[in-house]
Amino acid sequence: MKQSSKKILFSWIVLQVILLIVVIISACSQYRSRYQEHIFTPASGVYYYTMGSYDSQQNAYCVDESSGTAGIFTCGPYMTMKKGIYDITIFYESTGSDHTAYVESEDSAFYANGVRSDHVLLDSNHTSKSFRIQLCRNVEDFEIQTSYSGNGSLTVKAVSVAQGAADTIHTLFIRIALLLAVNALFFLYRYGNTHEVSSEKKLTVFSLLGIILLSSLPLLRNGFPRYTTDLNFFLMRVDGLKDGLLSGAFPVRIQPNWLNGYGYATSIFYGDLFLYFPAILRILGVSVQNAYFCYQFAVNISTCLVSYFCLKGIFSRKSIALLGSGLYTLSAYRLVILYYTTRGGMFTAYTFLPLVLYGVYLIYTDSKNYKSWLYTSLGMTFIIHCHLLSAEMTALTLLLFILLTVTSFFKKDRIFSMLKAVGCSILLNLGFLVPLLNYMGAGFYVSSESWKSFYNYIQNDGIQPSDFFNLFRGTNAYTSPDVVLVCSLLLYLVFTLCLSKDKLSQEALSFRKIGNRFAALSCILCFMSTIYFPWDWIEETFAFLRMPINSIQYPHRFIELAVLTMTVTICCGLAQLESNKGKNYFRYVSTGIAALLLIGSGWILSNILNLDTYQPVYDKAYLDTSRISTKEYLPEGADPELYTLEFPVAEDGIAIEQFSREGLHLSIDCINVTNETQIIEVPLVYYEGYQATDEDCGKLELTPSDNFSVLLSVPATHSGTIDIRFKSPLSWTIAMWVSGVWIVCLVVYLLRKRFSAKM
Repeated sequence: MKQSSKKILFSWIVLQVILLIVVIISACSQYRSRYQEHIFTPASGVYYYTMGSYDSQQNAYCVDESSGTAGIFTCGPYMTMKKGIYDITIFYESTGSDHTAYVESEDSAFYANGVRSDHVLLDSNHTSKSFRIQLCRNVEDFEIQTSYSGNGSLTVKAVSVAQGAADTIHTLFIRIALLLAVNALFFLYRYGNTHEVSSEKKLTVFSLLGIILLSSLPLLRNGFPRYTTDLNFFLMRVDGLKDGLLSGAFPVRIQPNWLNGYGYATSIFYGDLFLYFPAILRILGVSVQNAYFCYQFAVNISTCLVSYFCLKGIFSRKSIALLGSGLYTLSAYRLVILYYTTRGGMFTAYTFLPLVLYGVYLIYTDSKNYKSWLYTSLGMTFIIHCHLLSAEMTALTLLLFILLTVTSFFKKDRIFSMLKAVGCSILLNLGFLVPLLNYMGAGFYVSSESWKSFYNYIQNDGIQPSDFFNLFRGTNAYTSPDVVLVCSLLLYLVFTLCLSKDKLSQEALSFRKIGNRFAALSCILCFMSTIYFPWDWIEETFAFLRMPINSIQYPHRFIELAVLTMTVTICCGLAQLESNKGKNYFRYVSTGIAALLLIGSGWILSNILNLDTYQPVYDKAYLDTSRISTKEYLPEGADPELYTLEFPVAEDGIAIEQFSREGLHLSIDCINVTNETQIIEVPLVYYEGYQATDEDCGKLELTPSDNFSVLLSVPATHSGTIDIRFKSPLSWTIAMWVSGVWIVCLVVYLLRKRFSAKM
């Protein structure tokens, strides 16, 4: 039998190697036969215009307001193209606004999603725009169109079509992914045939799959239900990481795609750990939209499994853990921030809140167990790398919980375990915290008085109490918790009054104690989210709390934590009910809660699926690089609307012979013909860390302009190439190494623990 298994395993390995070789060879052959770059100009005779005129001096088509109309301006070249990923570049000049470029095909009218292309804005700040498209089938009438908006002018000089390495990489990625998926199904099938799987395990697996799939239904739509500021911000962050990685930066500190290429320090102020996953998918050729959908799906899987794991660890019952996981994952509040408001940091942090709770539970019940401080520190670390505001509110909630349990907490083992969790979390996050604290005190909007006043007095944005009982909420009623959880919280109070302590087991009595504390904490968190909590009075009375209160921005953010505490509360109630009344009563109540949950979450999901305003987004060129809301991460005094340069601008006496850029790495070949130092304004936001070097002169001086763009000082009679790039300060590098070494030490420690446990 063993010999037969070895033969099967050997045959399977040989088959995988052969298939992998075939996949790589086929991808390489496709790479060799890819469509080479071709530039179409008016002189080529295959590119046409429908209005305006031809300028023979520029060899370009021109149109302005004298045409008296708006619509399609140029089109062509009407050629046959094979399916694949292509890079399109429009060379143009424009004034006015709302001129666009896009790809069309007559076949796309008959085949859904045959041509995947965005409408790209041809703004006046650039002379060329590049964007990526995908042809899902062969087309015979491929054309690139530009559209004139009717105001200002538009001159189209040429269009370029090329099939780069992205097409080959994407094809290879898809084929390997399919190969892995087939193998995964094969192993599941083989495992089911060779191992006896109990009906309870099957029910658990299918229940978890049902929760994940139900929460992911909106991902089956082609497009986003609402194109909000938060969505643009999140997608820009993902593509910023992609562009940073492609330019050779790791970790990415300044994202190069923002503000017309000037760069933006989002990765210093906002944790990006988990966004490297969709960023790598983007590098592999996945579209903006599909990379984001893959990320959301991964978050749904993680939220369901993490919450199930933690609740199962607390209650030791699969049935309670399943219901609790459903309540938490299908929470209407979570679905709304996931699909309506698209607050990426919040819904990612939401995933790891149960891990912190589980760790704190172990600190109170089994503080000598290393998992108590480990889970707490890992949960806080992940939340910090998702959303700093969620981390701030989680820390505040932990403080409230300690105050509620002050007599129980202050014991040597528990305090020591909590201190270990805090210390471990600080070491794990040092590589992120040092750059953050460095920049927080460096004169940016996020720490300025002007930014503090932007969200001043947040109490008025609290929740109306009536919103707590809104089951069939509309698309804009997203700030309140689920009525399912609110009713469950009230049901817990009924359990507490009606279930006699005398009939409860010792375990059930401990859950009553935990439930009482979490019920009180839930009420406090819900109250803090309403318009009646005195945020304004606290801010006026205690000036030192003004900054943390303002950073919360919206009181309803506390519902994120209240959802978790209410979920734990009702699970504690169900544990008491099962102990006191038996399994039948437990099943009846659980079924009722599950039914109410499906009605509430189903209503939200139905609203999302039935929205008509779905907008597909395939490439970064569609995104608004200047949409940065309150300018948090810019130097105070900077005006982002003035960041419009496409190329460096030099003072008289300097000739720029060549300029190139790759992400935040700029190369300027220039000559200073004067005997004095001259200035070149470089299209970069001035952040600490930029360095300019020349082979002959060494380091050159960089200073901020009045609007905080980079000013390069070119020495007298200089001639040569100057390189400008971002380099992390030494303190940042040391902090990264400390965190990296600590991660290695932690892994070694955990492996030793596991090995010793098996012995």
